[in-house]
Amino acid sequence: MRRAIFLALIGLLAAGAARAEDAIRWQTDYRAAAEQAAKERKLVLLHFESDDCAPCRKLTVNVFSRQDVAETMSAYFVPVKVNVNRYPEMARRFAIASWPQEVIVTPMGQEVYRQRCPQEPDKYIAALKTAASQGAAATARNTNT
Repeated sequence: MRRAIFLALIGLLAAGAARAEDAIRWQTDYRAAAEQAAKERKLVLLHFESDDCAPCRKLTVNVFSRQDVAETMSAYFVPVKVNVNRYPEMARRFAIASWPQEVIVTPMGQEVYRQRCPQEPDKYIAALKTAASQGAAATARNTNT
């Protein structure tokens, strides 16, 4: 009986963890995301993480699972999740030394903002809005020159 309850709890925890990321529609292909961002007139948000990163897991559960975070992100960005263990060349390309970290780029790949990921949902949303504002300003400057 105890084993059945234990297995049921493990199943519920696993299901909850699987749903934790469902709020955000992460892309895995940077080029496709850049094309989509160009069409939608958005920026690309590159989220760098690894499987063995405790702060990354905490961010997934506490921040990325929230609908308000997902809505804010999708309003301004095409998000791409980059696992630094699977794609070390992307981490090198953007000089990622620690994670979770995000780099915001234009569809053409120009970096416009970089941040360590806030662990609180409200601070994360505020950081997304700041990044979007700075990214829009940088894009406007480049378009006008």
